[in-house]
Amino acid sequence: MPKKMPTRSGLLNTAAIAAASGLFLYLGWLVLYRLALMPGLHADEARFGLASLDVLQRGIQTIHGVNHRTGAAYPWLVSVAFRLGGTSVWTLRSVGAIANLLAVALLTWSLHRYRSKRAVAFLLLIVVCSPFIVVNARVAWEVTALQFLLVSIQISILLGAIHQGRMNNGAGLAFAITSSLGVFNHFIFLSNLFAFFLSSACLYVLSASDSHQKTFASRLLHLSILTVAFAAILIVLKPIIGDAQRQWLVAVIFMVAFVLCFSSFVSRSSADFCEQMIARLCQRLAEAGKAILPLARHVQARQFGLATVITAAVIIGLMADFGGRSPWVLYTKHTWGLLGSLTSVLPLQRIMMHPLQDDYLIISHGFWIVLLGIYAWLTSRVILAAIKTKGATCDIDLIFYLYPIFAFVVLPIFVQLSSERYYLITCYLMVSCVPILLASPPSKEVFAYPFFQPKRPLAFVATGMLLLLILSDAISAQRTILASIGRDNSQTEGFTITYPGYSDTSLHFADTAKLYNDLKDQQVCRNIKANFFILEPLRFYRAIDGDRCSGNRYAQITYCESCSQPGDHFEVLVKNR
Repeated sequence: MPKKMPTRSGLLNTAAIAAASGLFLYLGWLVLYRLALMPGLHADEARFGLASLDVLQRGIQTIHGVNHRTGAAYPWLVSVAFRLGGTSVWTLRSVGAIANLLAVALLTWSLHRYRSKRAVAFLLLIVVCSPFIVVNARVAWEVTALQFLLVSIQISILLGAIHQGRMNNGAGLAFAITSSLGVFNHFIFLSNLFAFFLSSACLYVLSASDSHQKTFASRLLHLSILTVAFAAILIVLKPIIGDAQRQWLVAVIFMVAFVLCFSSFVSRSSADFCEQMIARLCQRLAEAGKAILPLARHVQARQFGLATVITAAVIIGLMADFGGRSPWVLYTKHTWGLLGSLTSVLPLQRIMMHPLQDDYLIISHGFWIVLLGIYAWLTSRVILAAIKTKGATCDIDLIFYLYPIFAFVVLPIFVQLSSERYYLITCYLMVSCVPILLASPPSKEVFAYPFFQPKRPLAFVATGMLLLLILSDAISAQRTILASIGRDNSQTEGFTITYPGYSDTSLHFADTAKLYNDLKDQQVCRNIKANFFILEPLRFYRAIDGDRCSGNRYAQITYCESCSQPGDHFEVLVKNR
């Protein structure tokens, strides 16, 4: 029989699979290459490493991580890695590195299975244009090590449920366990759960009555309420109990709370639950409205426009500087923090100690400002269409469009300060959900393959410029990340990172391994006076070195951005005791 020639679609599928596989190999190399050397060991990494060594030697003594806001899951996983691969910085970081690669792989597989190759292409383009995933995968922080993977599991469960048209009990249970583990691992995951609740509530309200989508949305809203309830129990109880003698009590309390919360999802009708909840809420709002109505009439009687008063109150509330904590100041600072993390400007400078060129700053900010503008515009179109048609045209994917937006809106409630690590969950949600929107029907109506089927000249030109911007950002981002991974940070000058709403030194990721070896050669082991960011990495290196350092000399160490002393970034004063 004559050999069957491959079809054009078959060749395209093979080429796409080969390209995706090659890209994953490249990402894996970016994450794992010189993992122990770049960046330098951070103090928080050292703390997790010391906690993991304690678990390795004595077993789990507490359900907490390094503090009450974190859990013991990550130190336990690292202790397993230590047992299998030996104690080293590479092993410490490998757990998070592998978990982050799995997160991107799972998200790619889910988009390919439940959506389209177009969504996968957008995802991989964004990952290439935004090195923050690669950079943070190289750091052993609990907020970066497991959270991306947990978010990918959440998104995968939601994509599968929407594809099947129902959220069954098994998928709901998996989602609740994943969400609870996220909160247990780090409290900042609460912003994710509240964002899911608000997104589900919006989808429920905007969906047409007596429709299948309304029923599905009620299921998601029911699940989100129960997940938030259990997370609240977890956050309240976790700081109170958690030592080794009461671990059984902790496990029993958490299991009972989880069963009570989740049993409602299994046994009750989500539609009835949500209707009762909404009816109760509307009743209370009506009662509050009746109480406010006389005051409103009194205001109107005094010839003040109620709308004017409300508008003035909102403006005063936003603009007033309540000790630097006004909503305007807070969200302005957090907006810059989010943008600095999405563009990778903050992670590259802080973690990789890589001063950035002006061309990268301009291109990366331009790319994300344009992309976020398109994202907001398309999302508003979907919402307005749903309102106009009373839910008849409400897109069920609206939950994905709103998910990262609400995650950012809720985040400042939990953290007042601006640090690039606080925005990582929101950033990863954005990276996960933007491809879903860009591959959706509302996006195709505007950007429908204009290079192949140009519908309008403006769309043709706009999309061409967008593709040019994507290509420029991808080249600039990869050139920068390759340069930062290949450099020797012990030969790099320290500098002060300045960004709107953020200022810090790059020396927190300086090469403390070289400093430790230099101190050991000078017989300086334990008598060291230094700040937390210098002392904690030295403690970890001494622990994995087997306490082979001998000597009783004294050293005082401080950061120095222009010194050539041991470690190149430190000013060391050694004395005999």
